[in-house]
Amino acid sequence: EGSQDLDFRVESDNSTHALFVQGSDGNVGIGVSSPQRSLVLGKSDSTGVQTQYTNSTTGAALGDGFTVGIDGSENAEFWNFENTNMLFATNGTERMRIDSSGNVLTGGGTVSGSGLLSVSVGNASGGALVAQDTDGAKMEMQAAGGLGYLGTTSNHPALFLTNNTERMRID
Repeated sequence: EGSQDLDFRVESDNSTHALFVQGSDGNVGIGVSSPQRSLVLGKSDSTGVQTQYTNSTTGAALGDGFTVGIDGSENAEFWNFENTNMLFATNGTERMRIDSSGNVLTGGGTVSGSGLLSVSVGNASGGALVAQDTDGAKMEMQAAGGLGYLGTTSNHPALFLTNNTERMRID
């Protein structure tokens, strides 16, 4: 059967494109007249725009649930209004968690204690916190096989500082 590419537009008092479906490609715009992706949300000013996710437990008020968007200063936002964790996963496995106290756990394991950053793996091969610069210097803090390690894993000295002054060097 023959078809035509027709746009669909809903207007409001303040916007000629409150909702816009582009007939040529099916892209949907809310607050935009020419959506370039499958779903685009926009505003004609810099007051920010967010999507909000709620359920019967979180409530549906402005300060409930979880939002994703940009604020009035164009900062990207992932905002959890609830006293719950924020989880990040790849390949079907949790890789990082920010708990409700703001502590970060990476590696998918569990860590007891109250460190602001915890690196964990679920086996004895260990997890490591690694810092590396563009010159190849690599510093590692690791726990593996029941032991704790701190040092360089490159051919560079390890420096220990207090008050931003070198106090010890291991070459």
